[in-house]
Amino acid sequence: MDKAFEGGESKEIIEEDNRDKISLDNLIEKKVGTSLYKALTATVLLEQFKKEGHISGEISVDCKKYDNKTHHWVRYTNSKGRVFILDFDSEFKEAVPLEKAVLKGKEFYKRPEDKNYI
Repeated sequence: MDKAFEGGESKEIIEEDNRDKISLDNLIEKKVGTSLYKALTATVLLEQFKKEGHISGEISVDCKKYDNKTHHWVRYTNSKGRVFILDFDSEFKEAVPLEKAVLKGKEFYKRPEDKNYI
């Protein structure tokens, strides 16, 4: 399992703007919060669905600091370019369109390239 998120020799936890992959055992060793574990688990499942041809598009784990905590969620952009958010530590337990999340006051889900969203 430690090879699943392998990303080189780094033993440091991902910072907000660093998008490098790291080893899962490093995350466990550093006792990173459960929001990241949940997001990584969902990402692995979505990547498997993609590999099997059930879905297409792009999958990523995003994070931001707010309320003095680092929060992680899954961002899925389907083949038509529509963005969905899966955040298991919020009210969004299923795939929610980004525009719905933004309308509910969750602006932090947006990326700079999401200018066309509300």
